Amino acid sequence: MHWQQLMEQYRYLGIILALFAHFIPTELILAYAGYLVSMQIVAFLPMLLIANLAFVASQSVLYTIAYWGGPPVRLRLARMFPKFTDRLTQFEHRFHQHGSYYLLLSPLWKTLFAVLAGFLRIRFATFVWLTSGSFLLWSLLFMWSGVLLGERWSMVAHLVMRHATWVIFVTVILIWGLRRALHHKK
Repeated sequence: MHWQQLMEQYRYLGIILALFAHFIPTELILAYAGYLVSMQIVAFLPMLLIANLAFVASQSVLYTIAYWGGPPVRLRLARMFPKFTDRLTQFEHRFHQHGSYYLLLSPLWKTLFAVLAGFLRIRFATFVWLTSGSFLLWSLLFMWSGVLLGERWSMVAHLVMRHATWVIFVTVILIWGLRRALHHKK
């Protein structure tokens, strides 16, 4: 069964299952969820909340495996994925440079961020709060796109793939602005 059929047939449970499949880009899942909303198969708010909970749950599983698995899991991943050690080093550097706010980028590299946050032993509450907040915004963006595009929801995939650099750049700028605004309040 194709993931779209799974979502259409099982609706809210379908998005949970799709978000736990880490090989499907979240942008596609969310845009398709928006399409289902536009077809009045599901309601927007419940789908948004269930998607957020499912994403955080799927990320929490990976976080927990990395957190409790520690060095043995880290070595195994390094053997399976040769670039993993380099990415972990980059993540650690950026995390120490930008602080917890760096986790707001988790929807962009969902699997990597959860595993690396676990290895770095970032507080679970911090991880969940930032992951949930950033994914909620991510969900709103792509689900609303799916609602507006309707049957042309797959255009989101072409847009994201073609303009991924700009999407990342704008996201980073928004997070930087949020960080500065929060620091100025103190």
